[in-house]
Amino acid sequence: MDHKEITCSFGSILRVAVPMILLVLSQNLMYCVDRVILAKYSVVAMYAAIVSGNFVAVVSWVFVGVATASEIFVGQYNSQKRYDKLAIPVWQMIWMSCASSIIVFIPLGYFSEYIHFLPKYAVRDGIDYQKPLLYFGFLPSLIAGLSAFFVGQGKTNIITIISILGNAVNAVLSYYLVITLKMGAYGAAVGTVISQILQFIILAAIFVNSKNRSMFKTMKSYAFNKRVFIDRYII
Repeated sequence: MDHKEITCSFGSILRVAVPMILLVLSQNLMYCVDRVILAKYSVVAMYAAIVSGNFVAVVSWVFVGVATASEIFVGQYNSQKRYDKLAIPVWQMIWMSCASSIIVFIPLGYFSEYIHFLPKYAVRDGIDYQKPLLYFGFLPSLIAGLSAFFVGQGKTNIITIISILGNAVNAVLSYYLVITLKMGAYGAAVGTVISQILQFIILAAIFVNSKNRSMFKTMKSYAFNKRVFIDRYII
């Protein structure tokens, strides 16, 4: 079988740790790039993006933290050579992310005009930035859950490439939408969301490709497993 065993050497730890750090920082790096670009457009828009972006990050990272924990369980199954089980914790995080969209993020996005921490002069820009990010606030945890499938196996190059690609696309898109098309804070948010969707599509495509379907049964473990979810992530 084509897989990697994770050892305890310093080099192996770095190979796993650095992509994990990039993954965790990826969303915040996108927000930082948005702020730099918005500073060229409007100081008020930049300030609004800082406040609104921090609010979105606080909410989304609750679910990202849970999703990231699935790396541990994927790694355990991988070390035990139970390759048909690797996709089970990943699918639990996929379902959790989808549920968070319906229960948390869509309602927050819908009522975002009333849920913010902005002074009056920055409300419009802040809501323009906050609303799209909240509607798609489940994407970071979805990306983290899918990334766990690869990180748990030590296949971290994929995560590094996708993190860099996502941030590069965000920088180009946000600049174009904010500066060229004059879309302001809303354009920065749209650029970030599109970049996150791209990251998700690439990870999902690799997760369900024919090789992984055959070796790791990634399309046969899709059912929500209440016992696994509660035992491993709640208790």
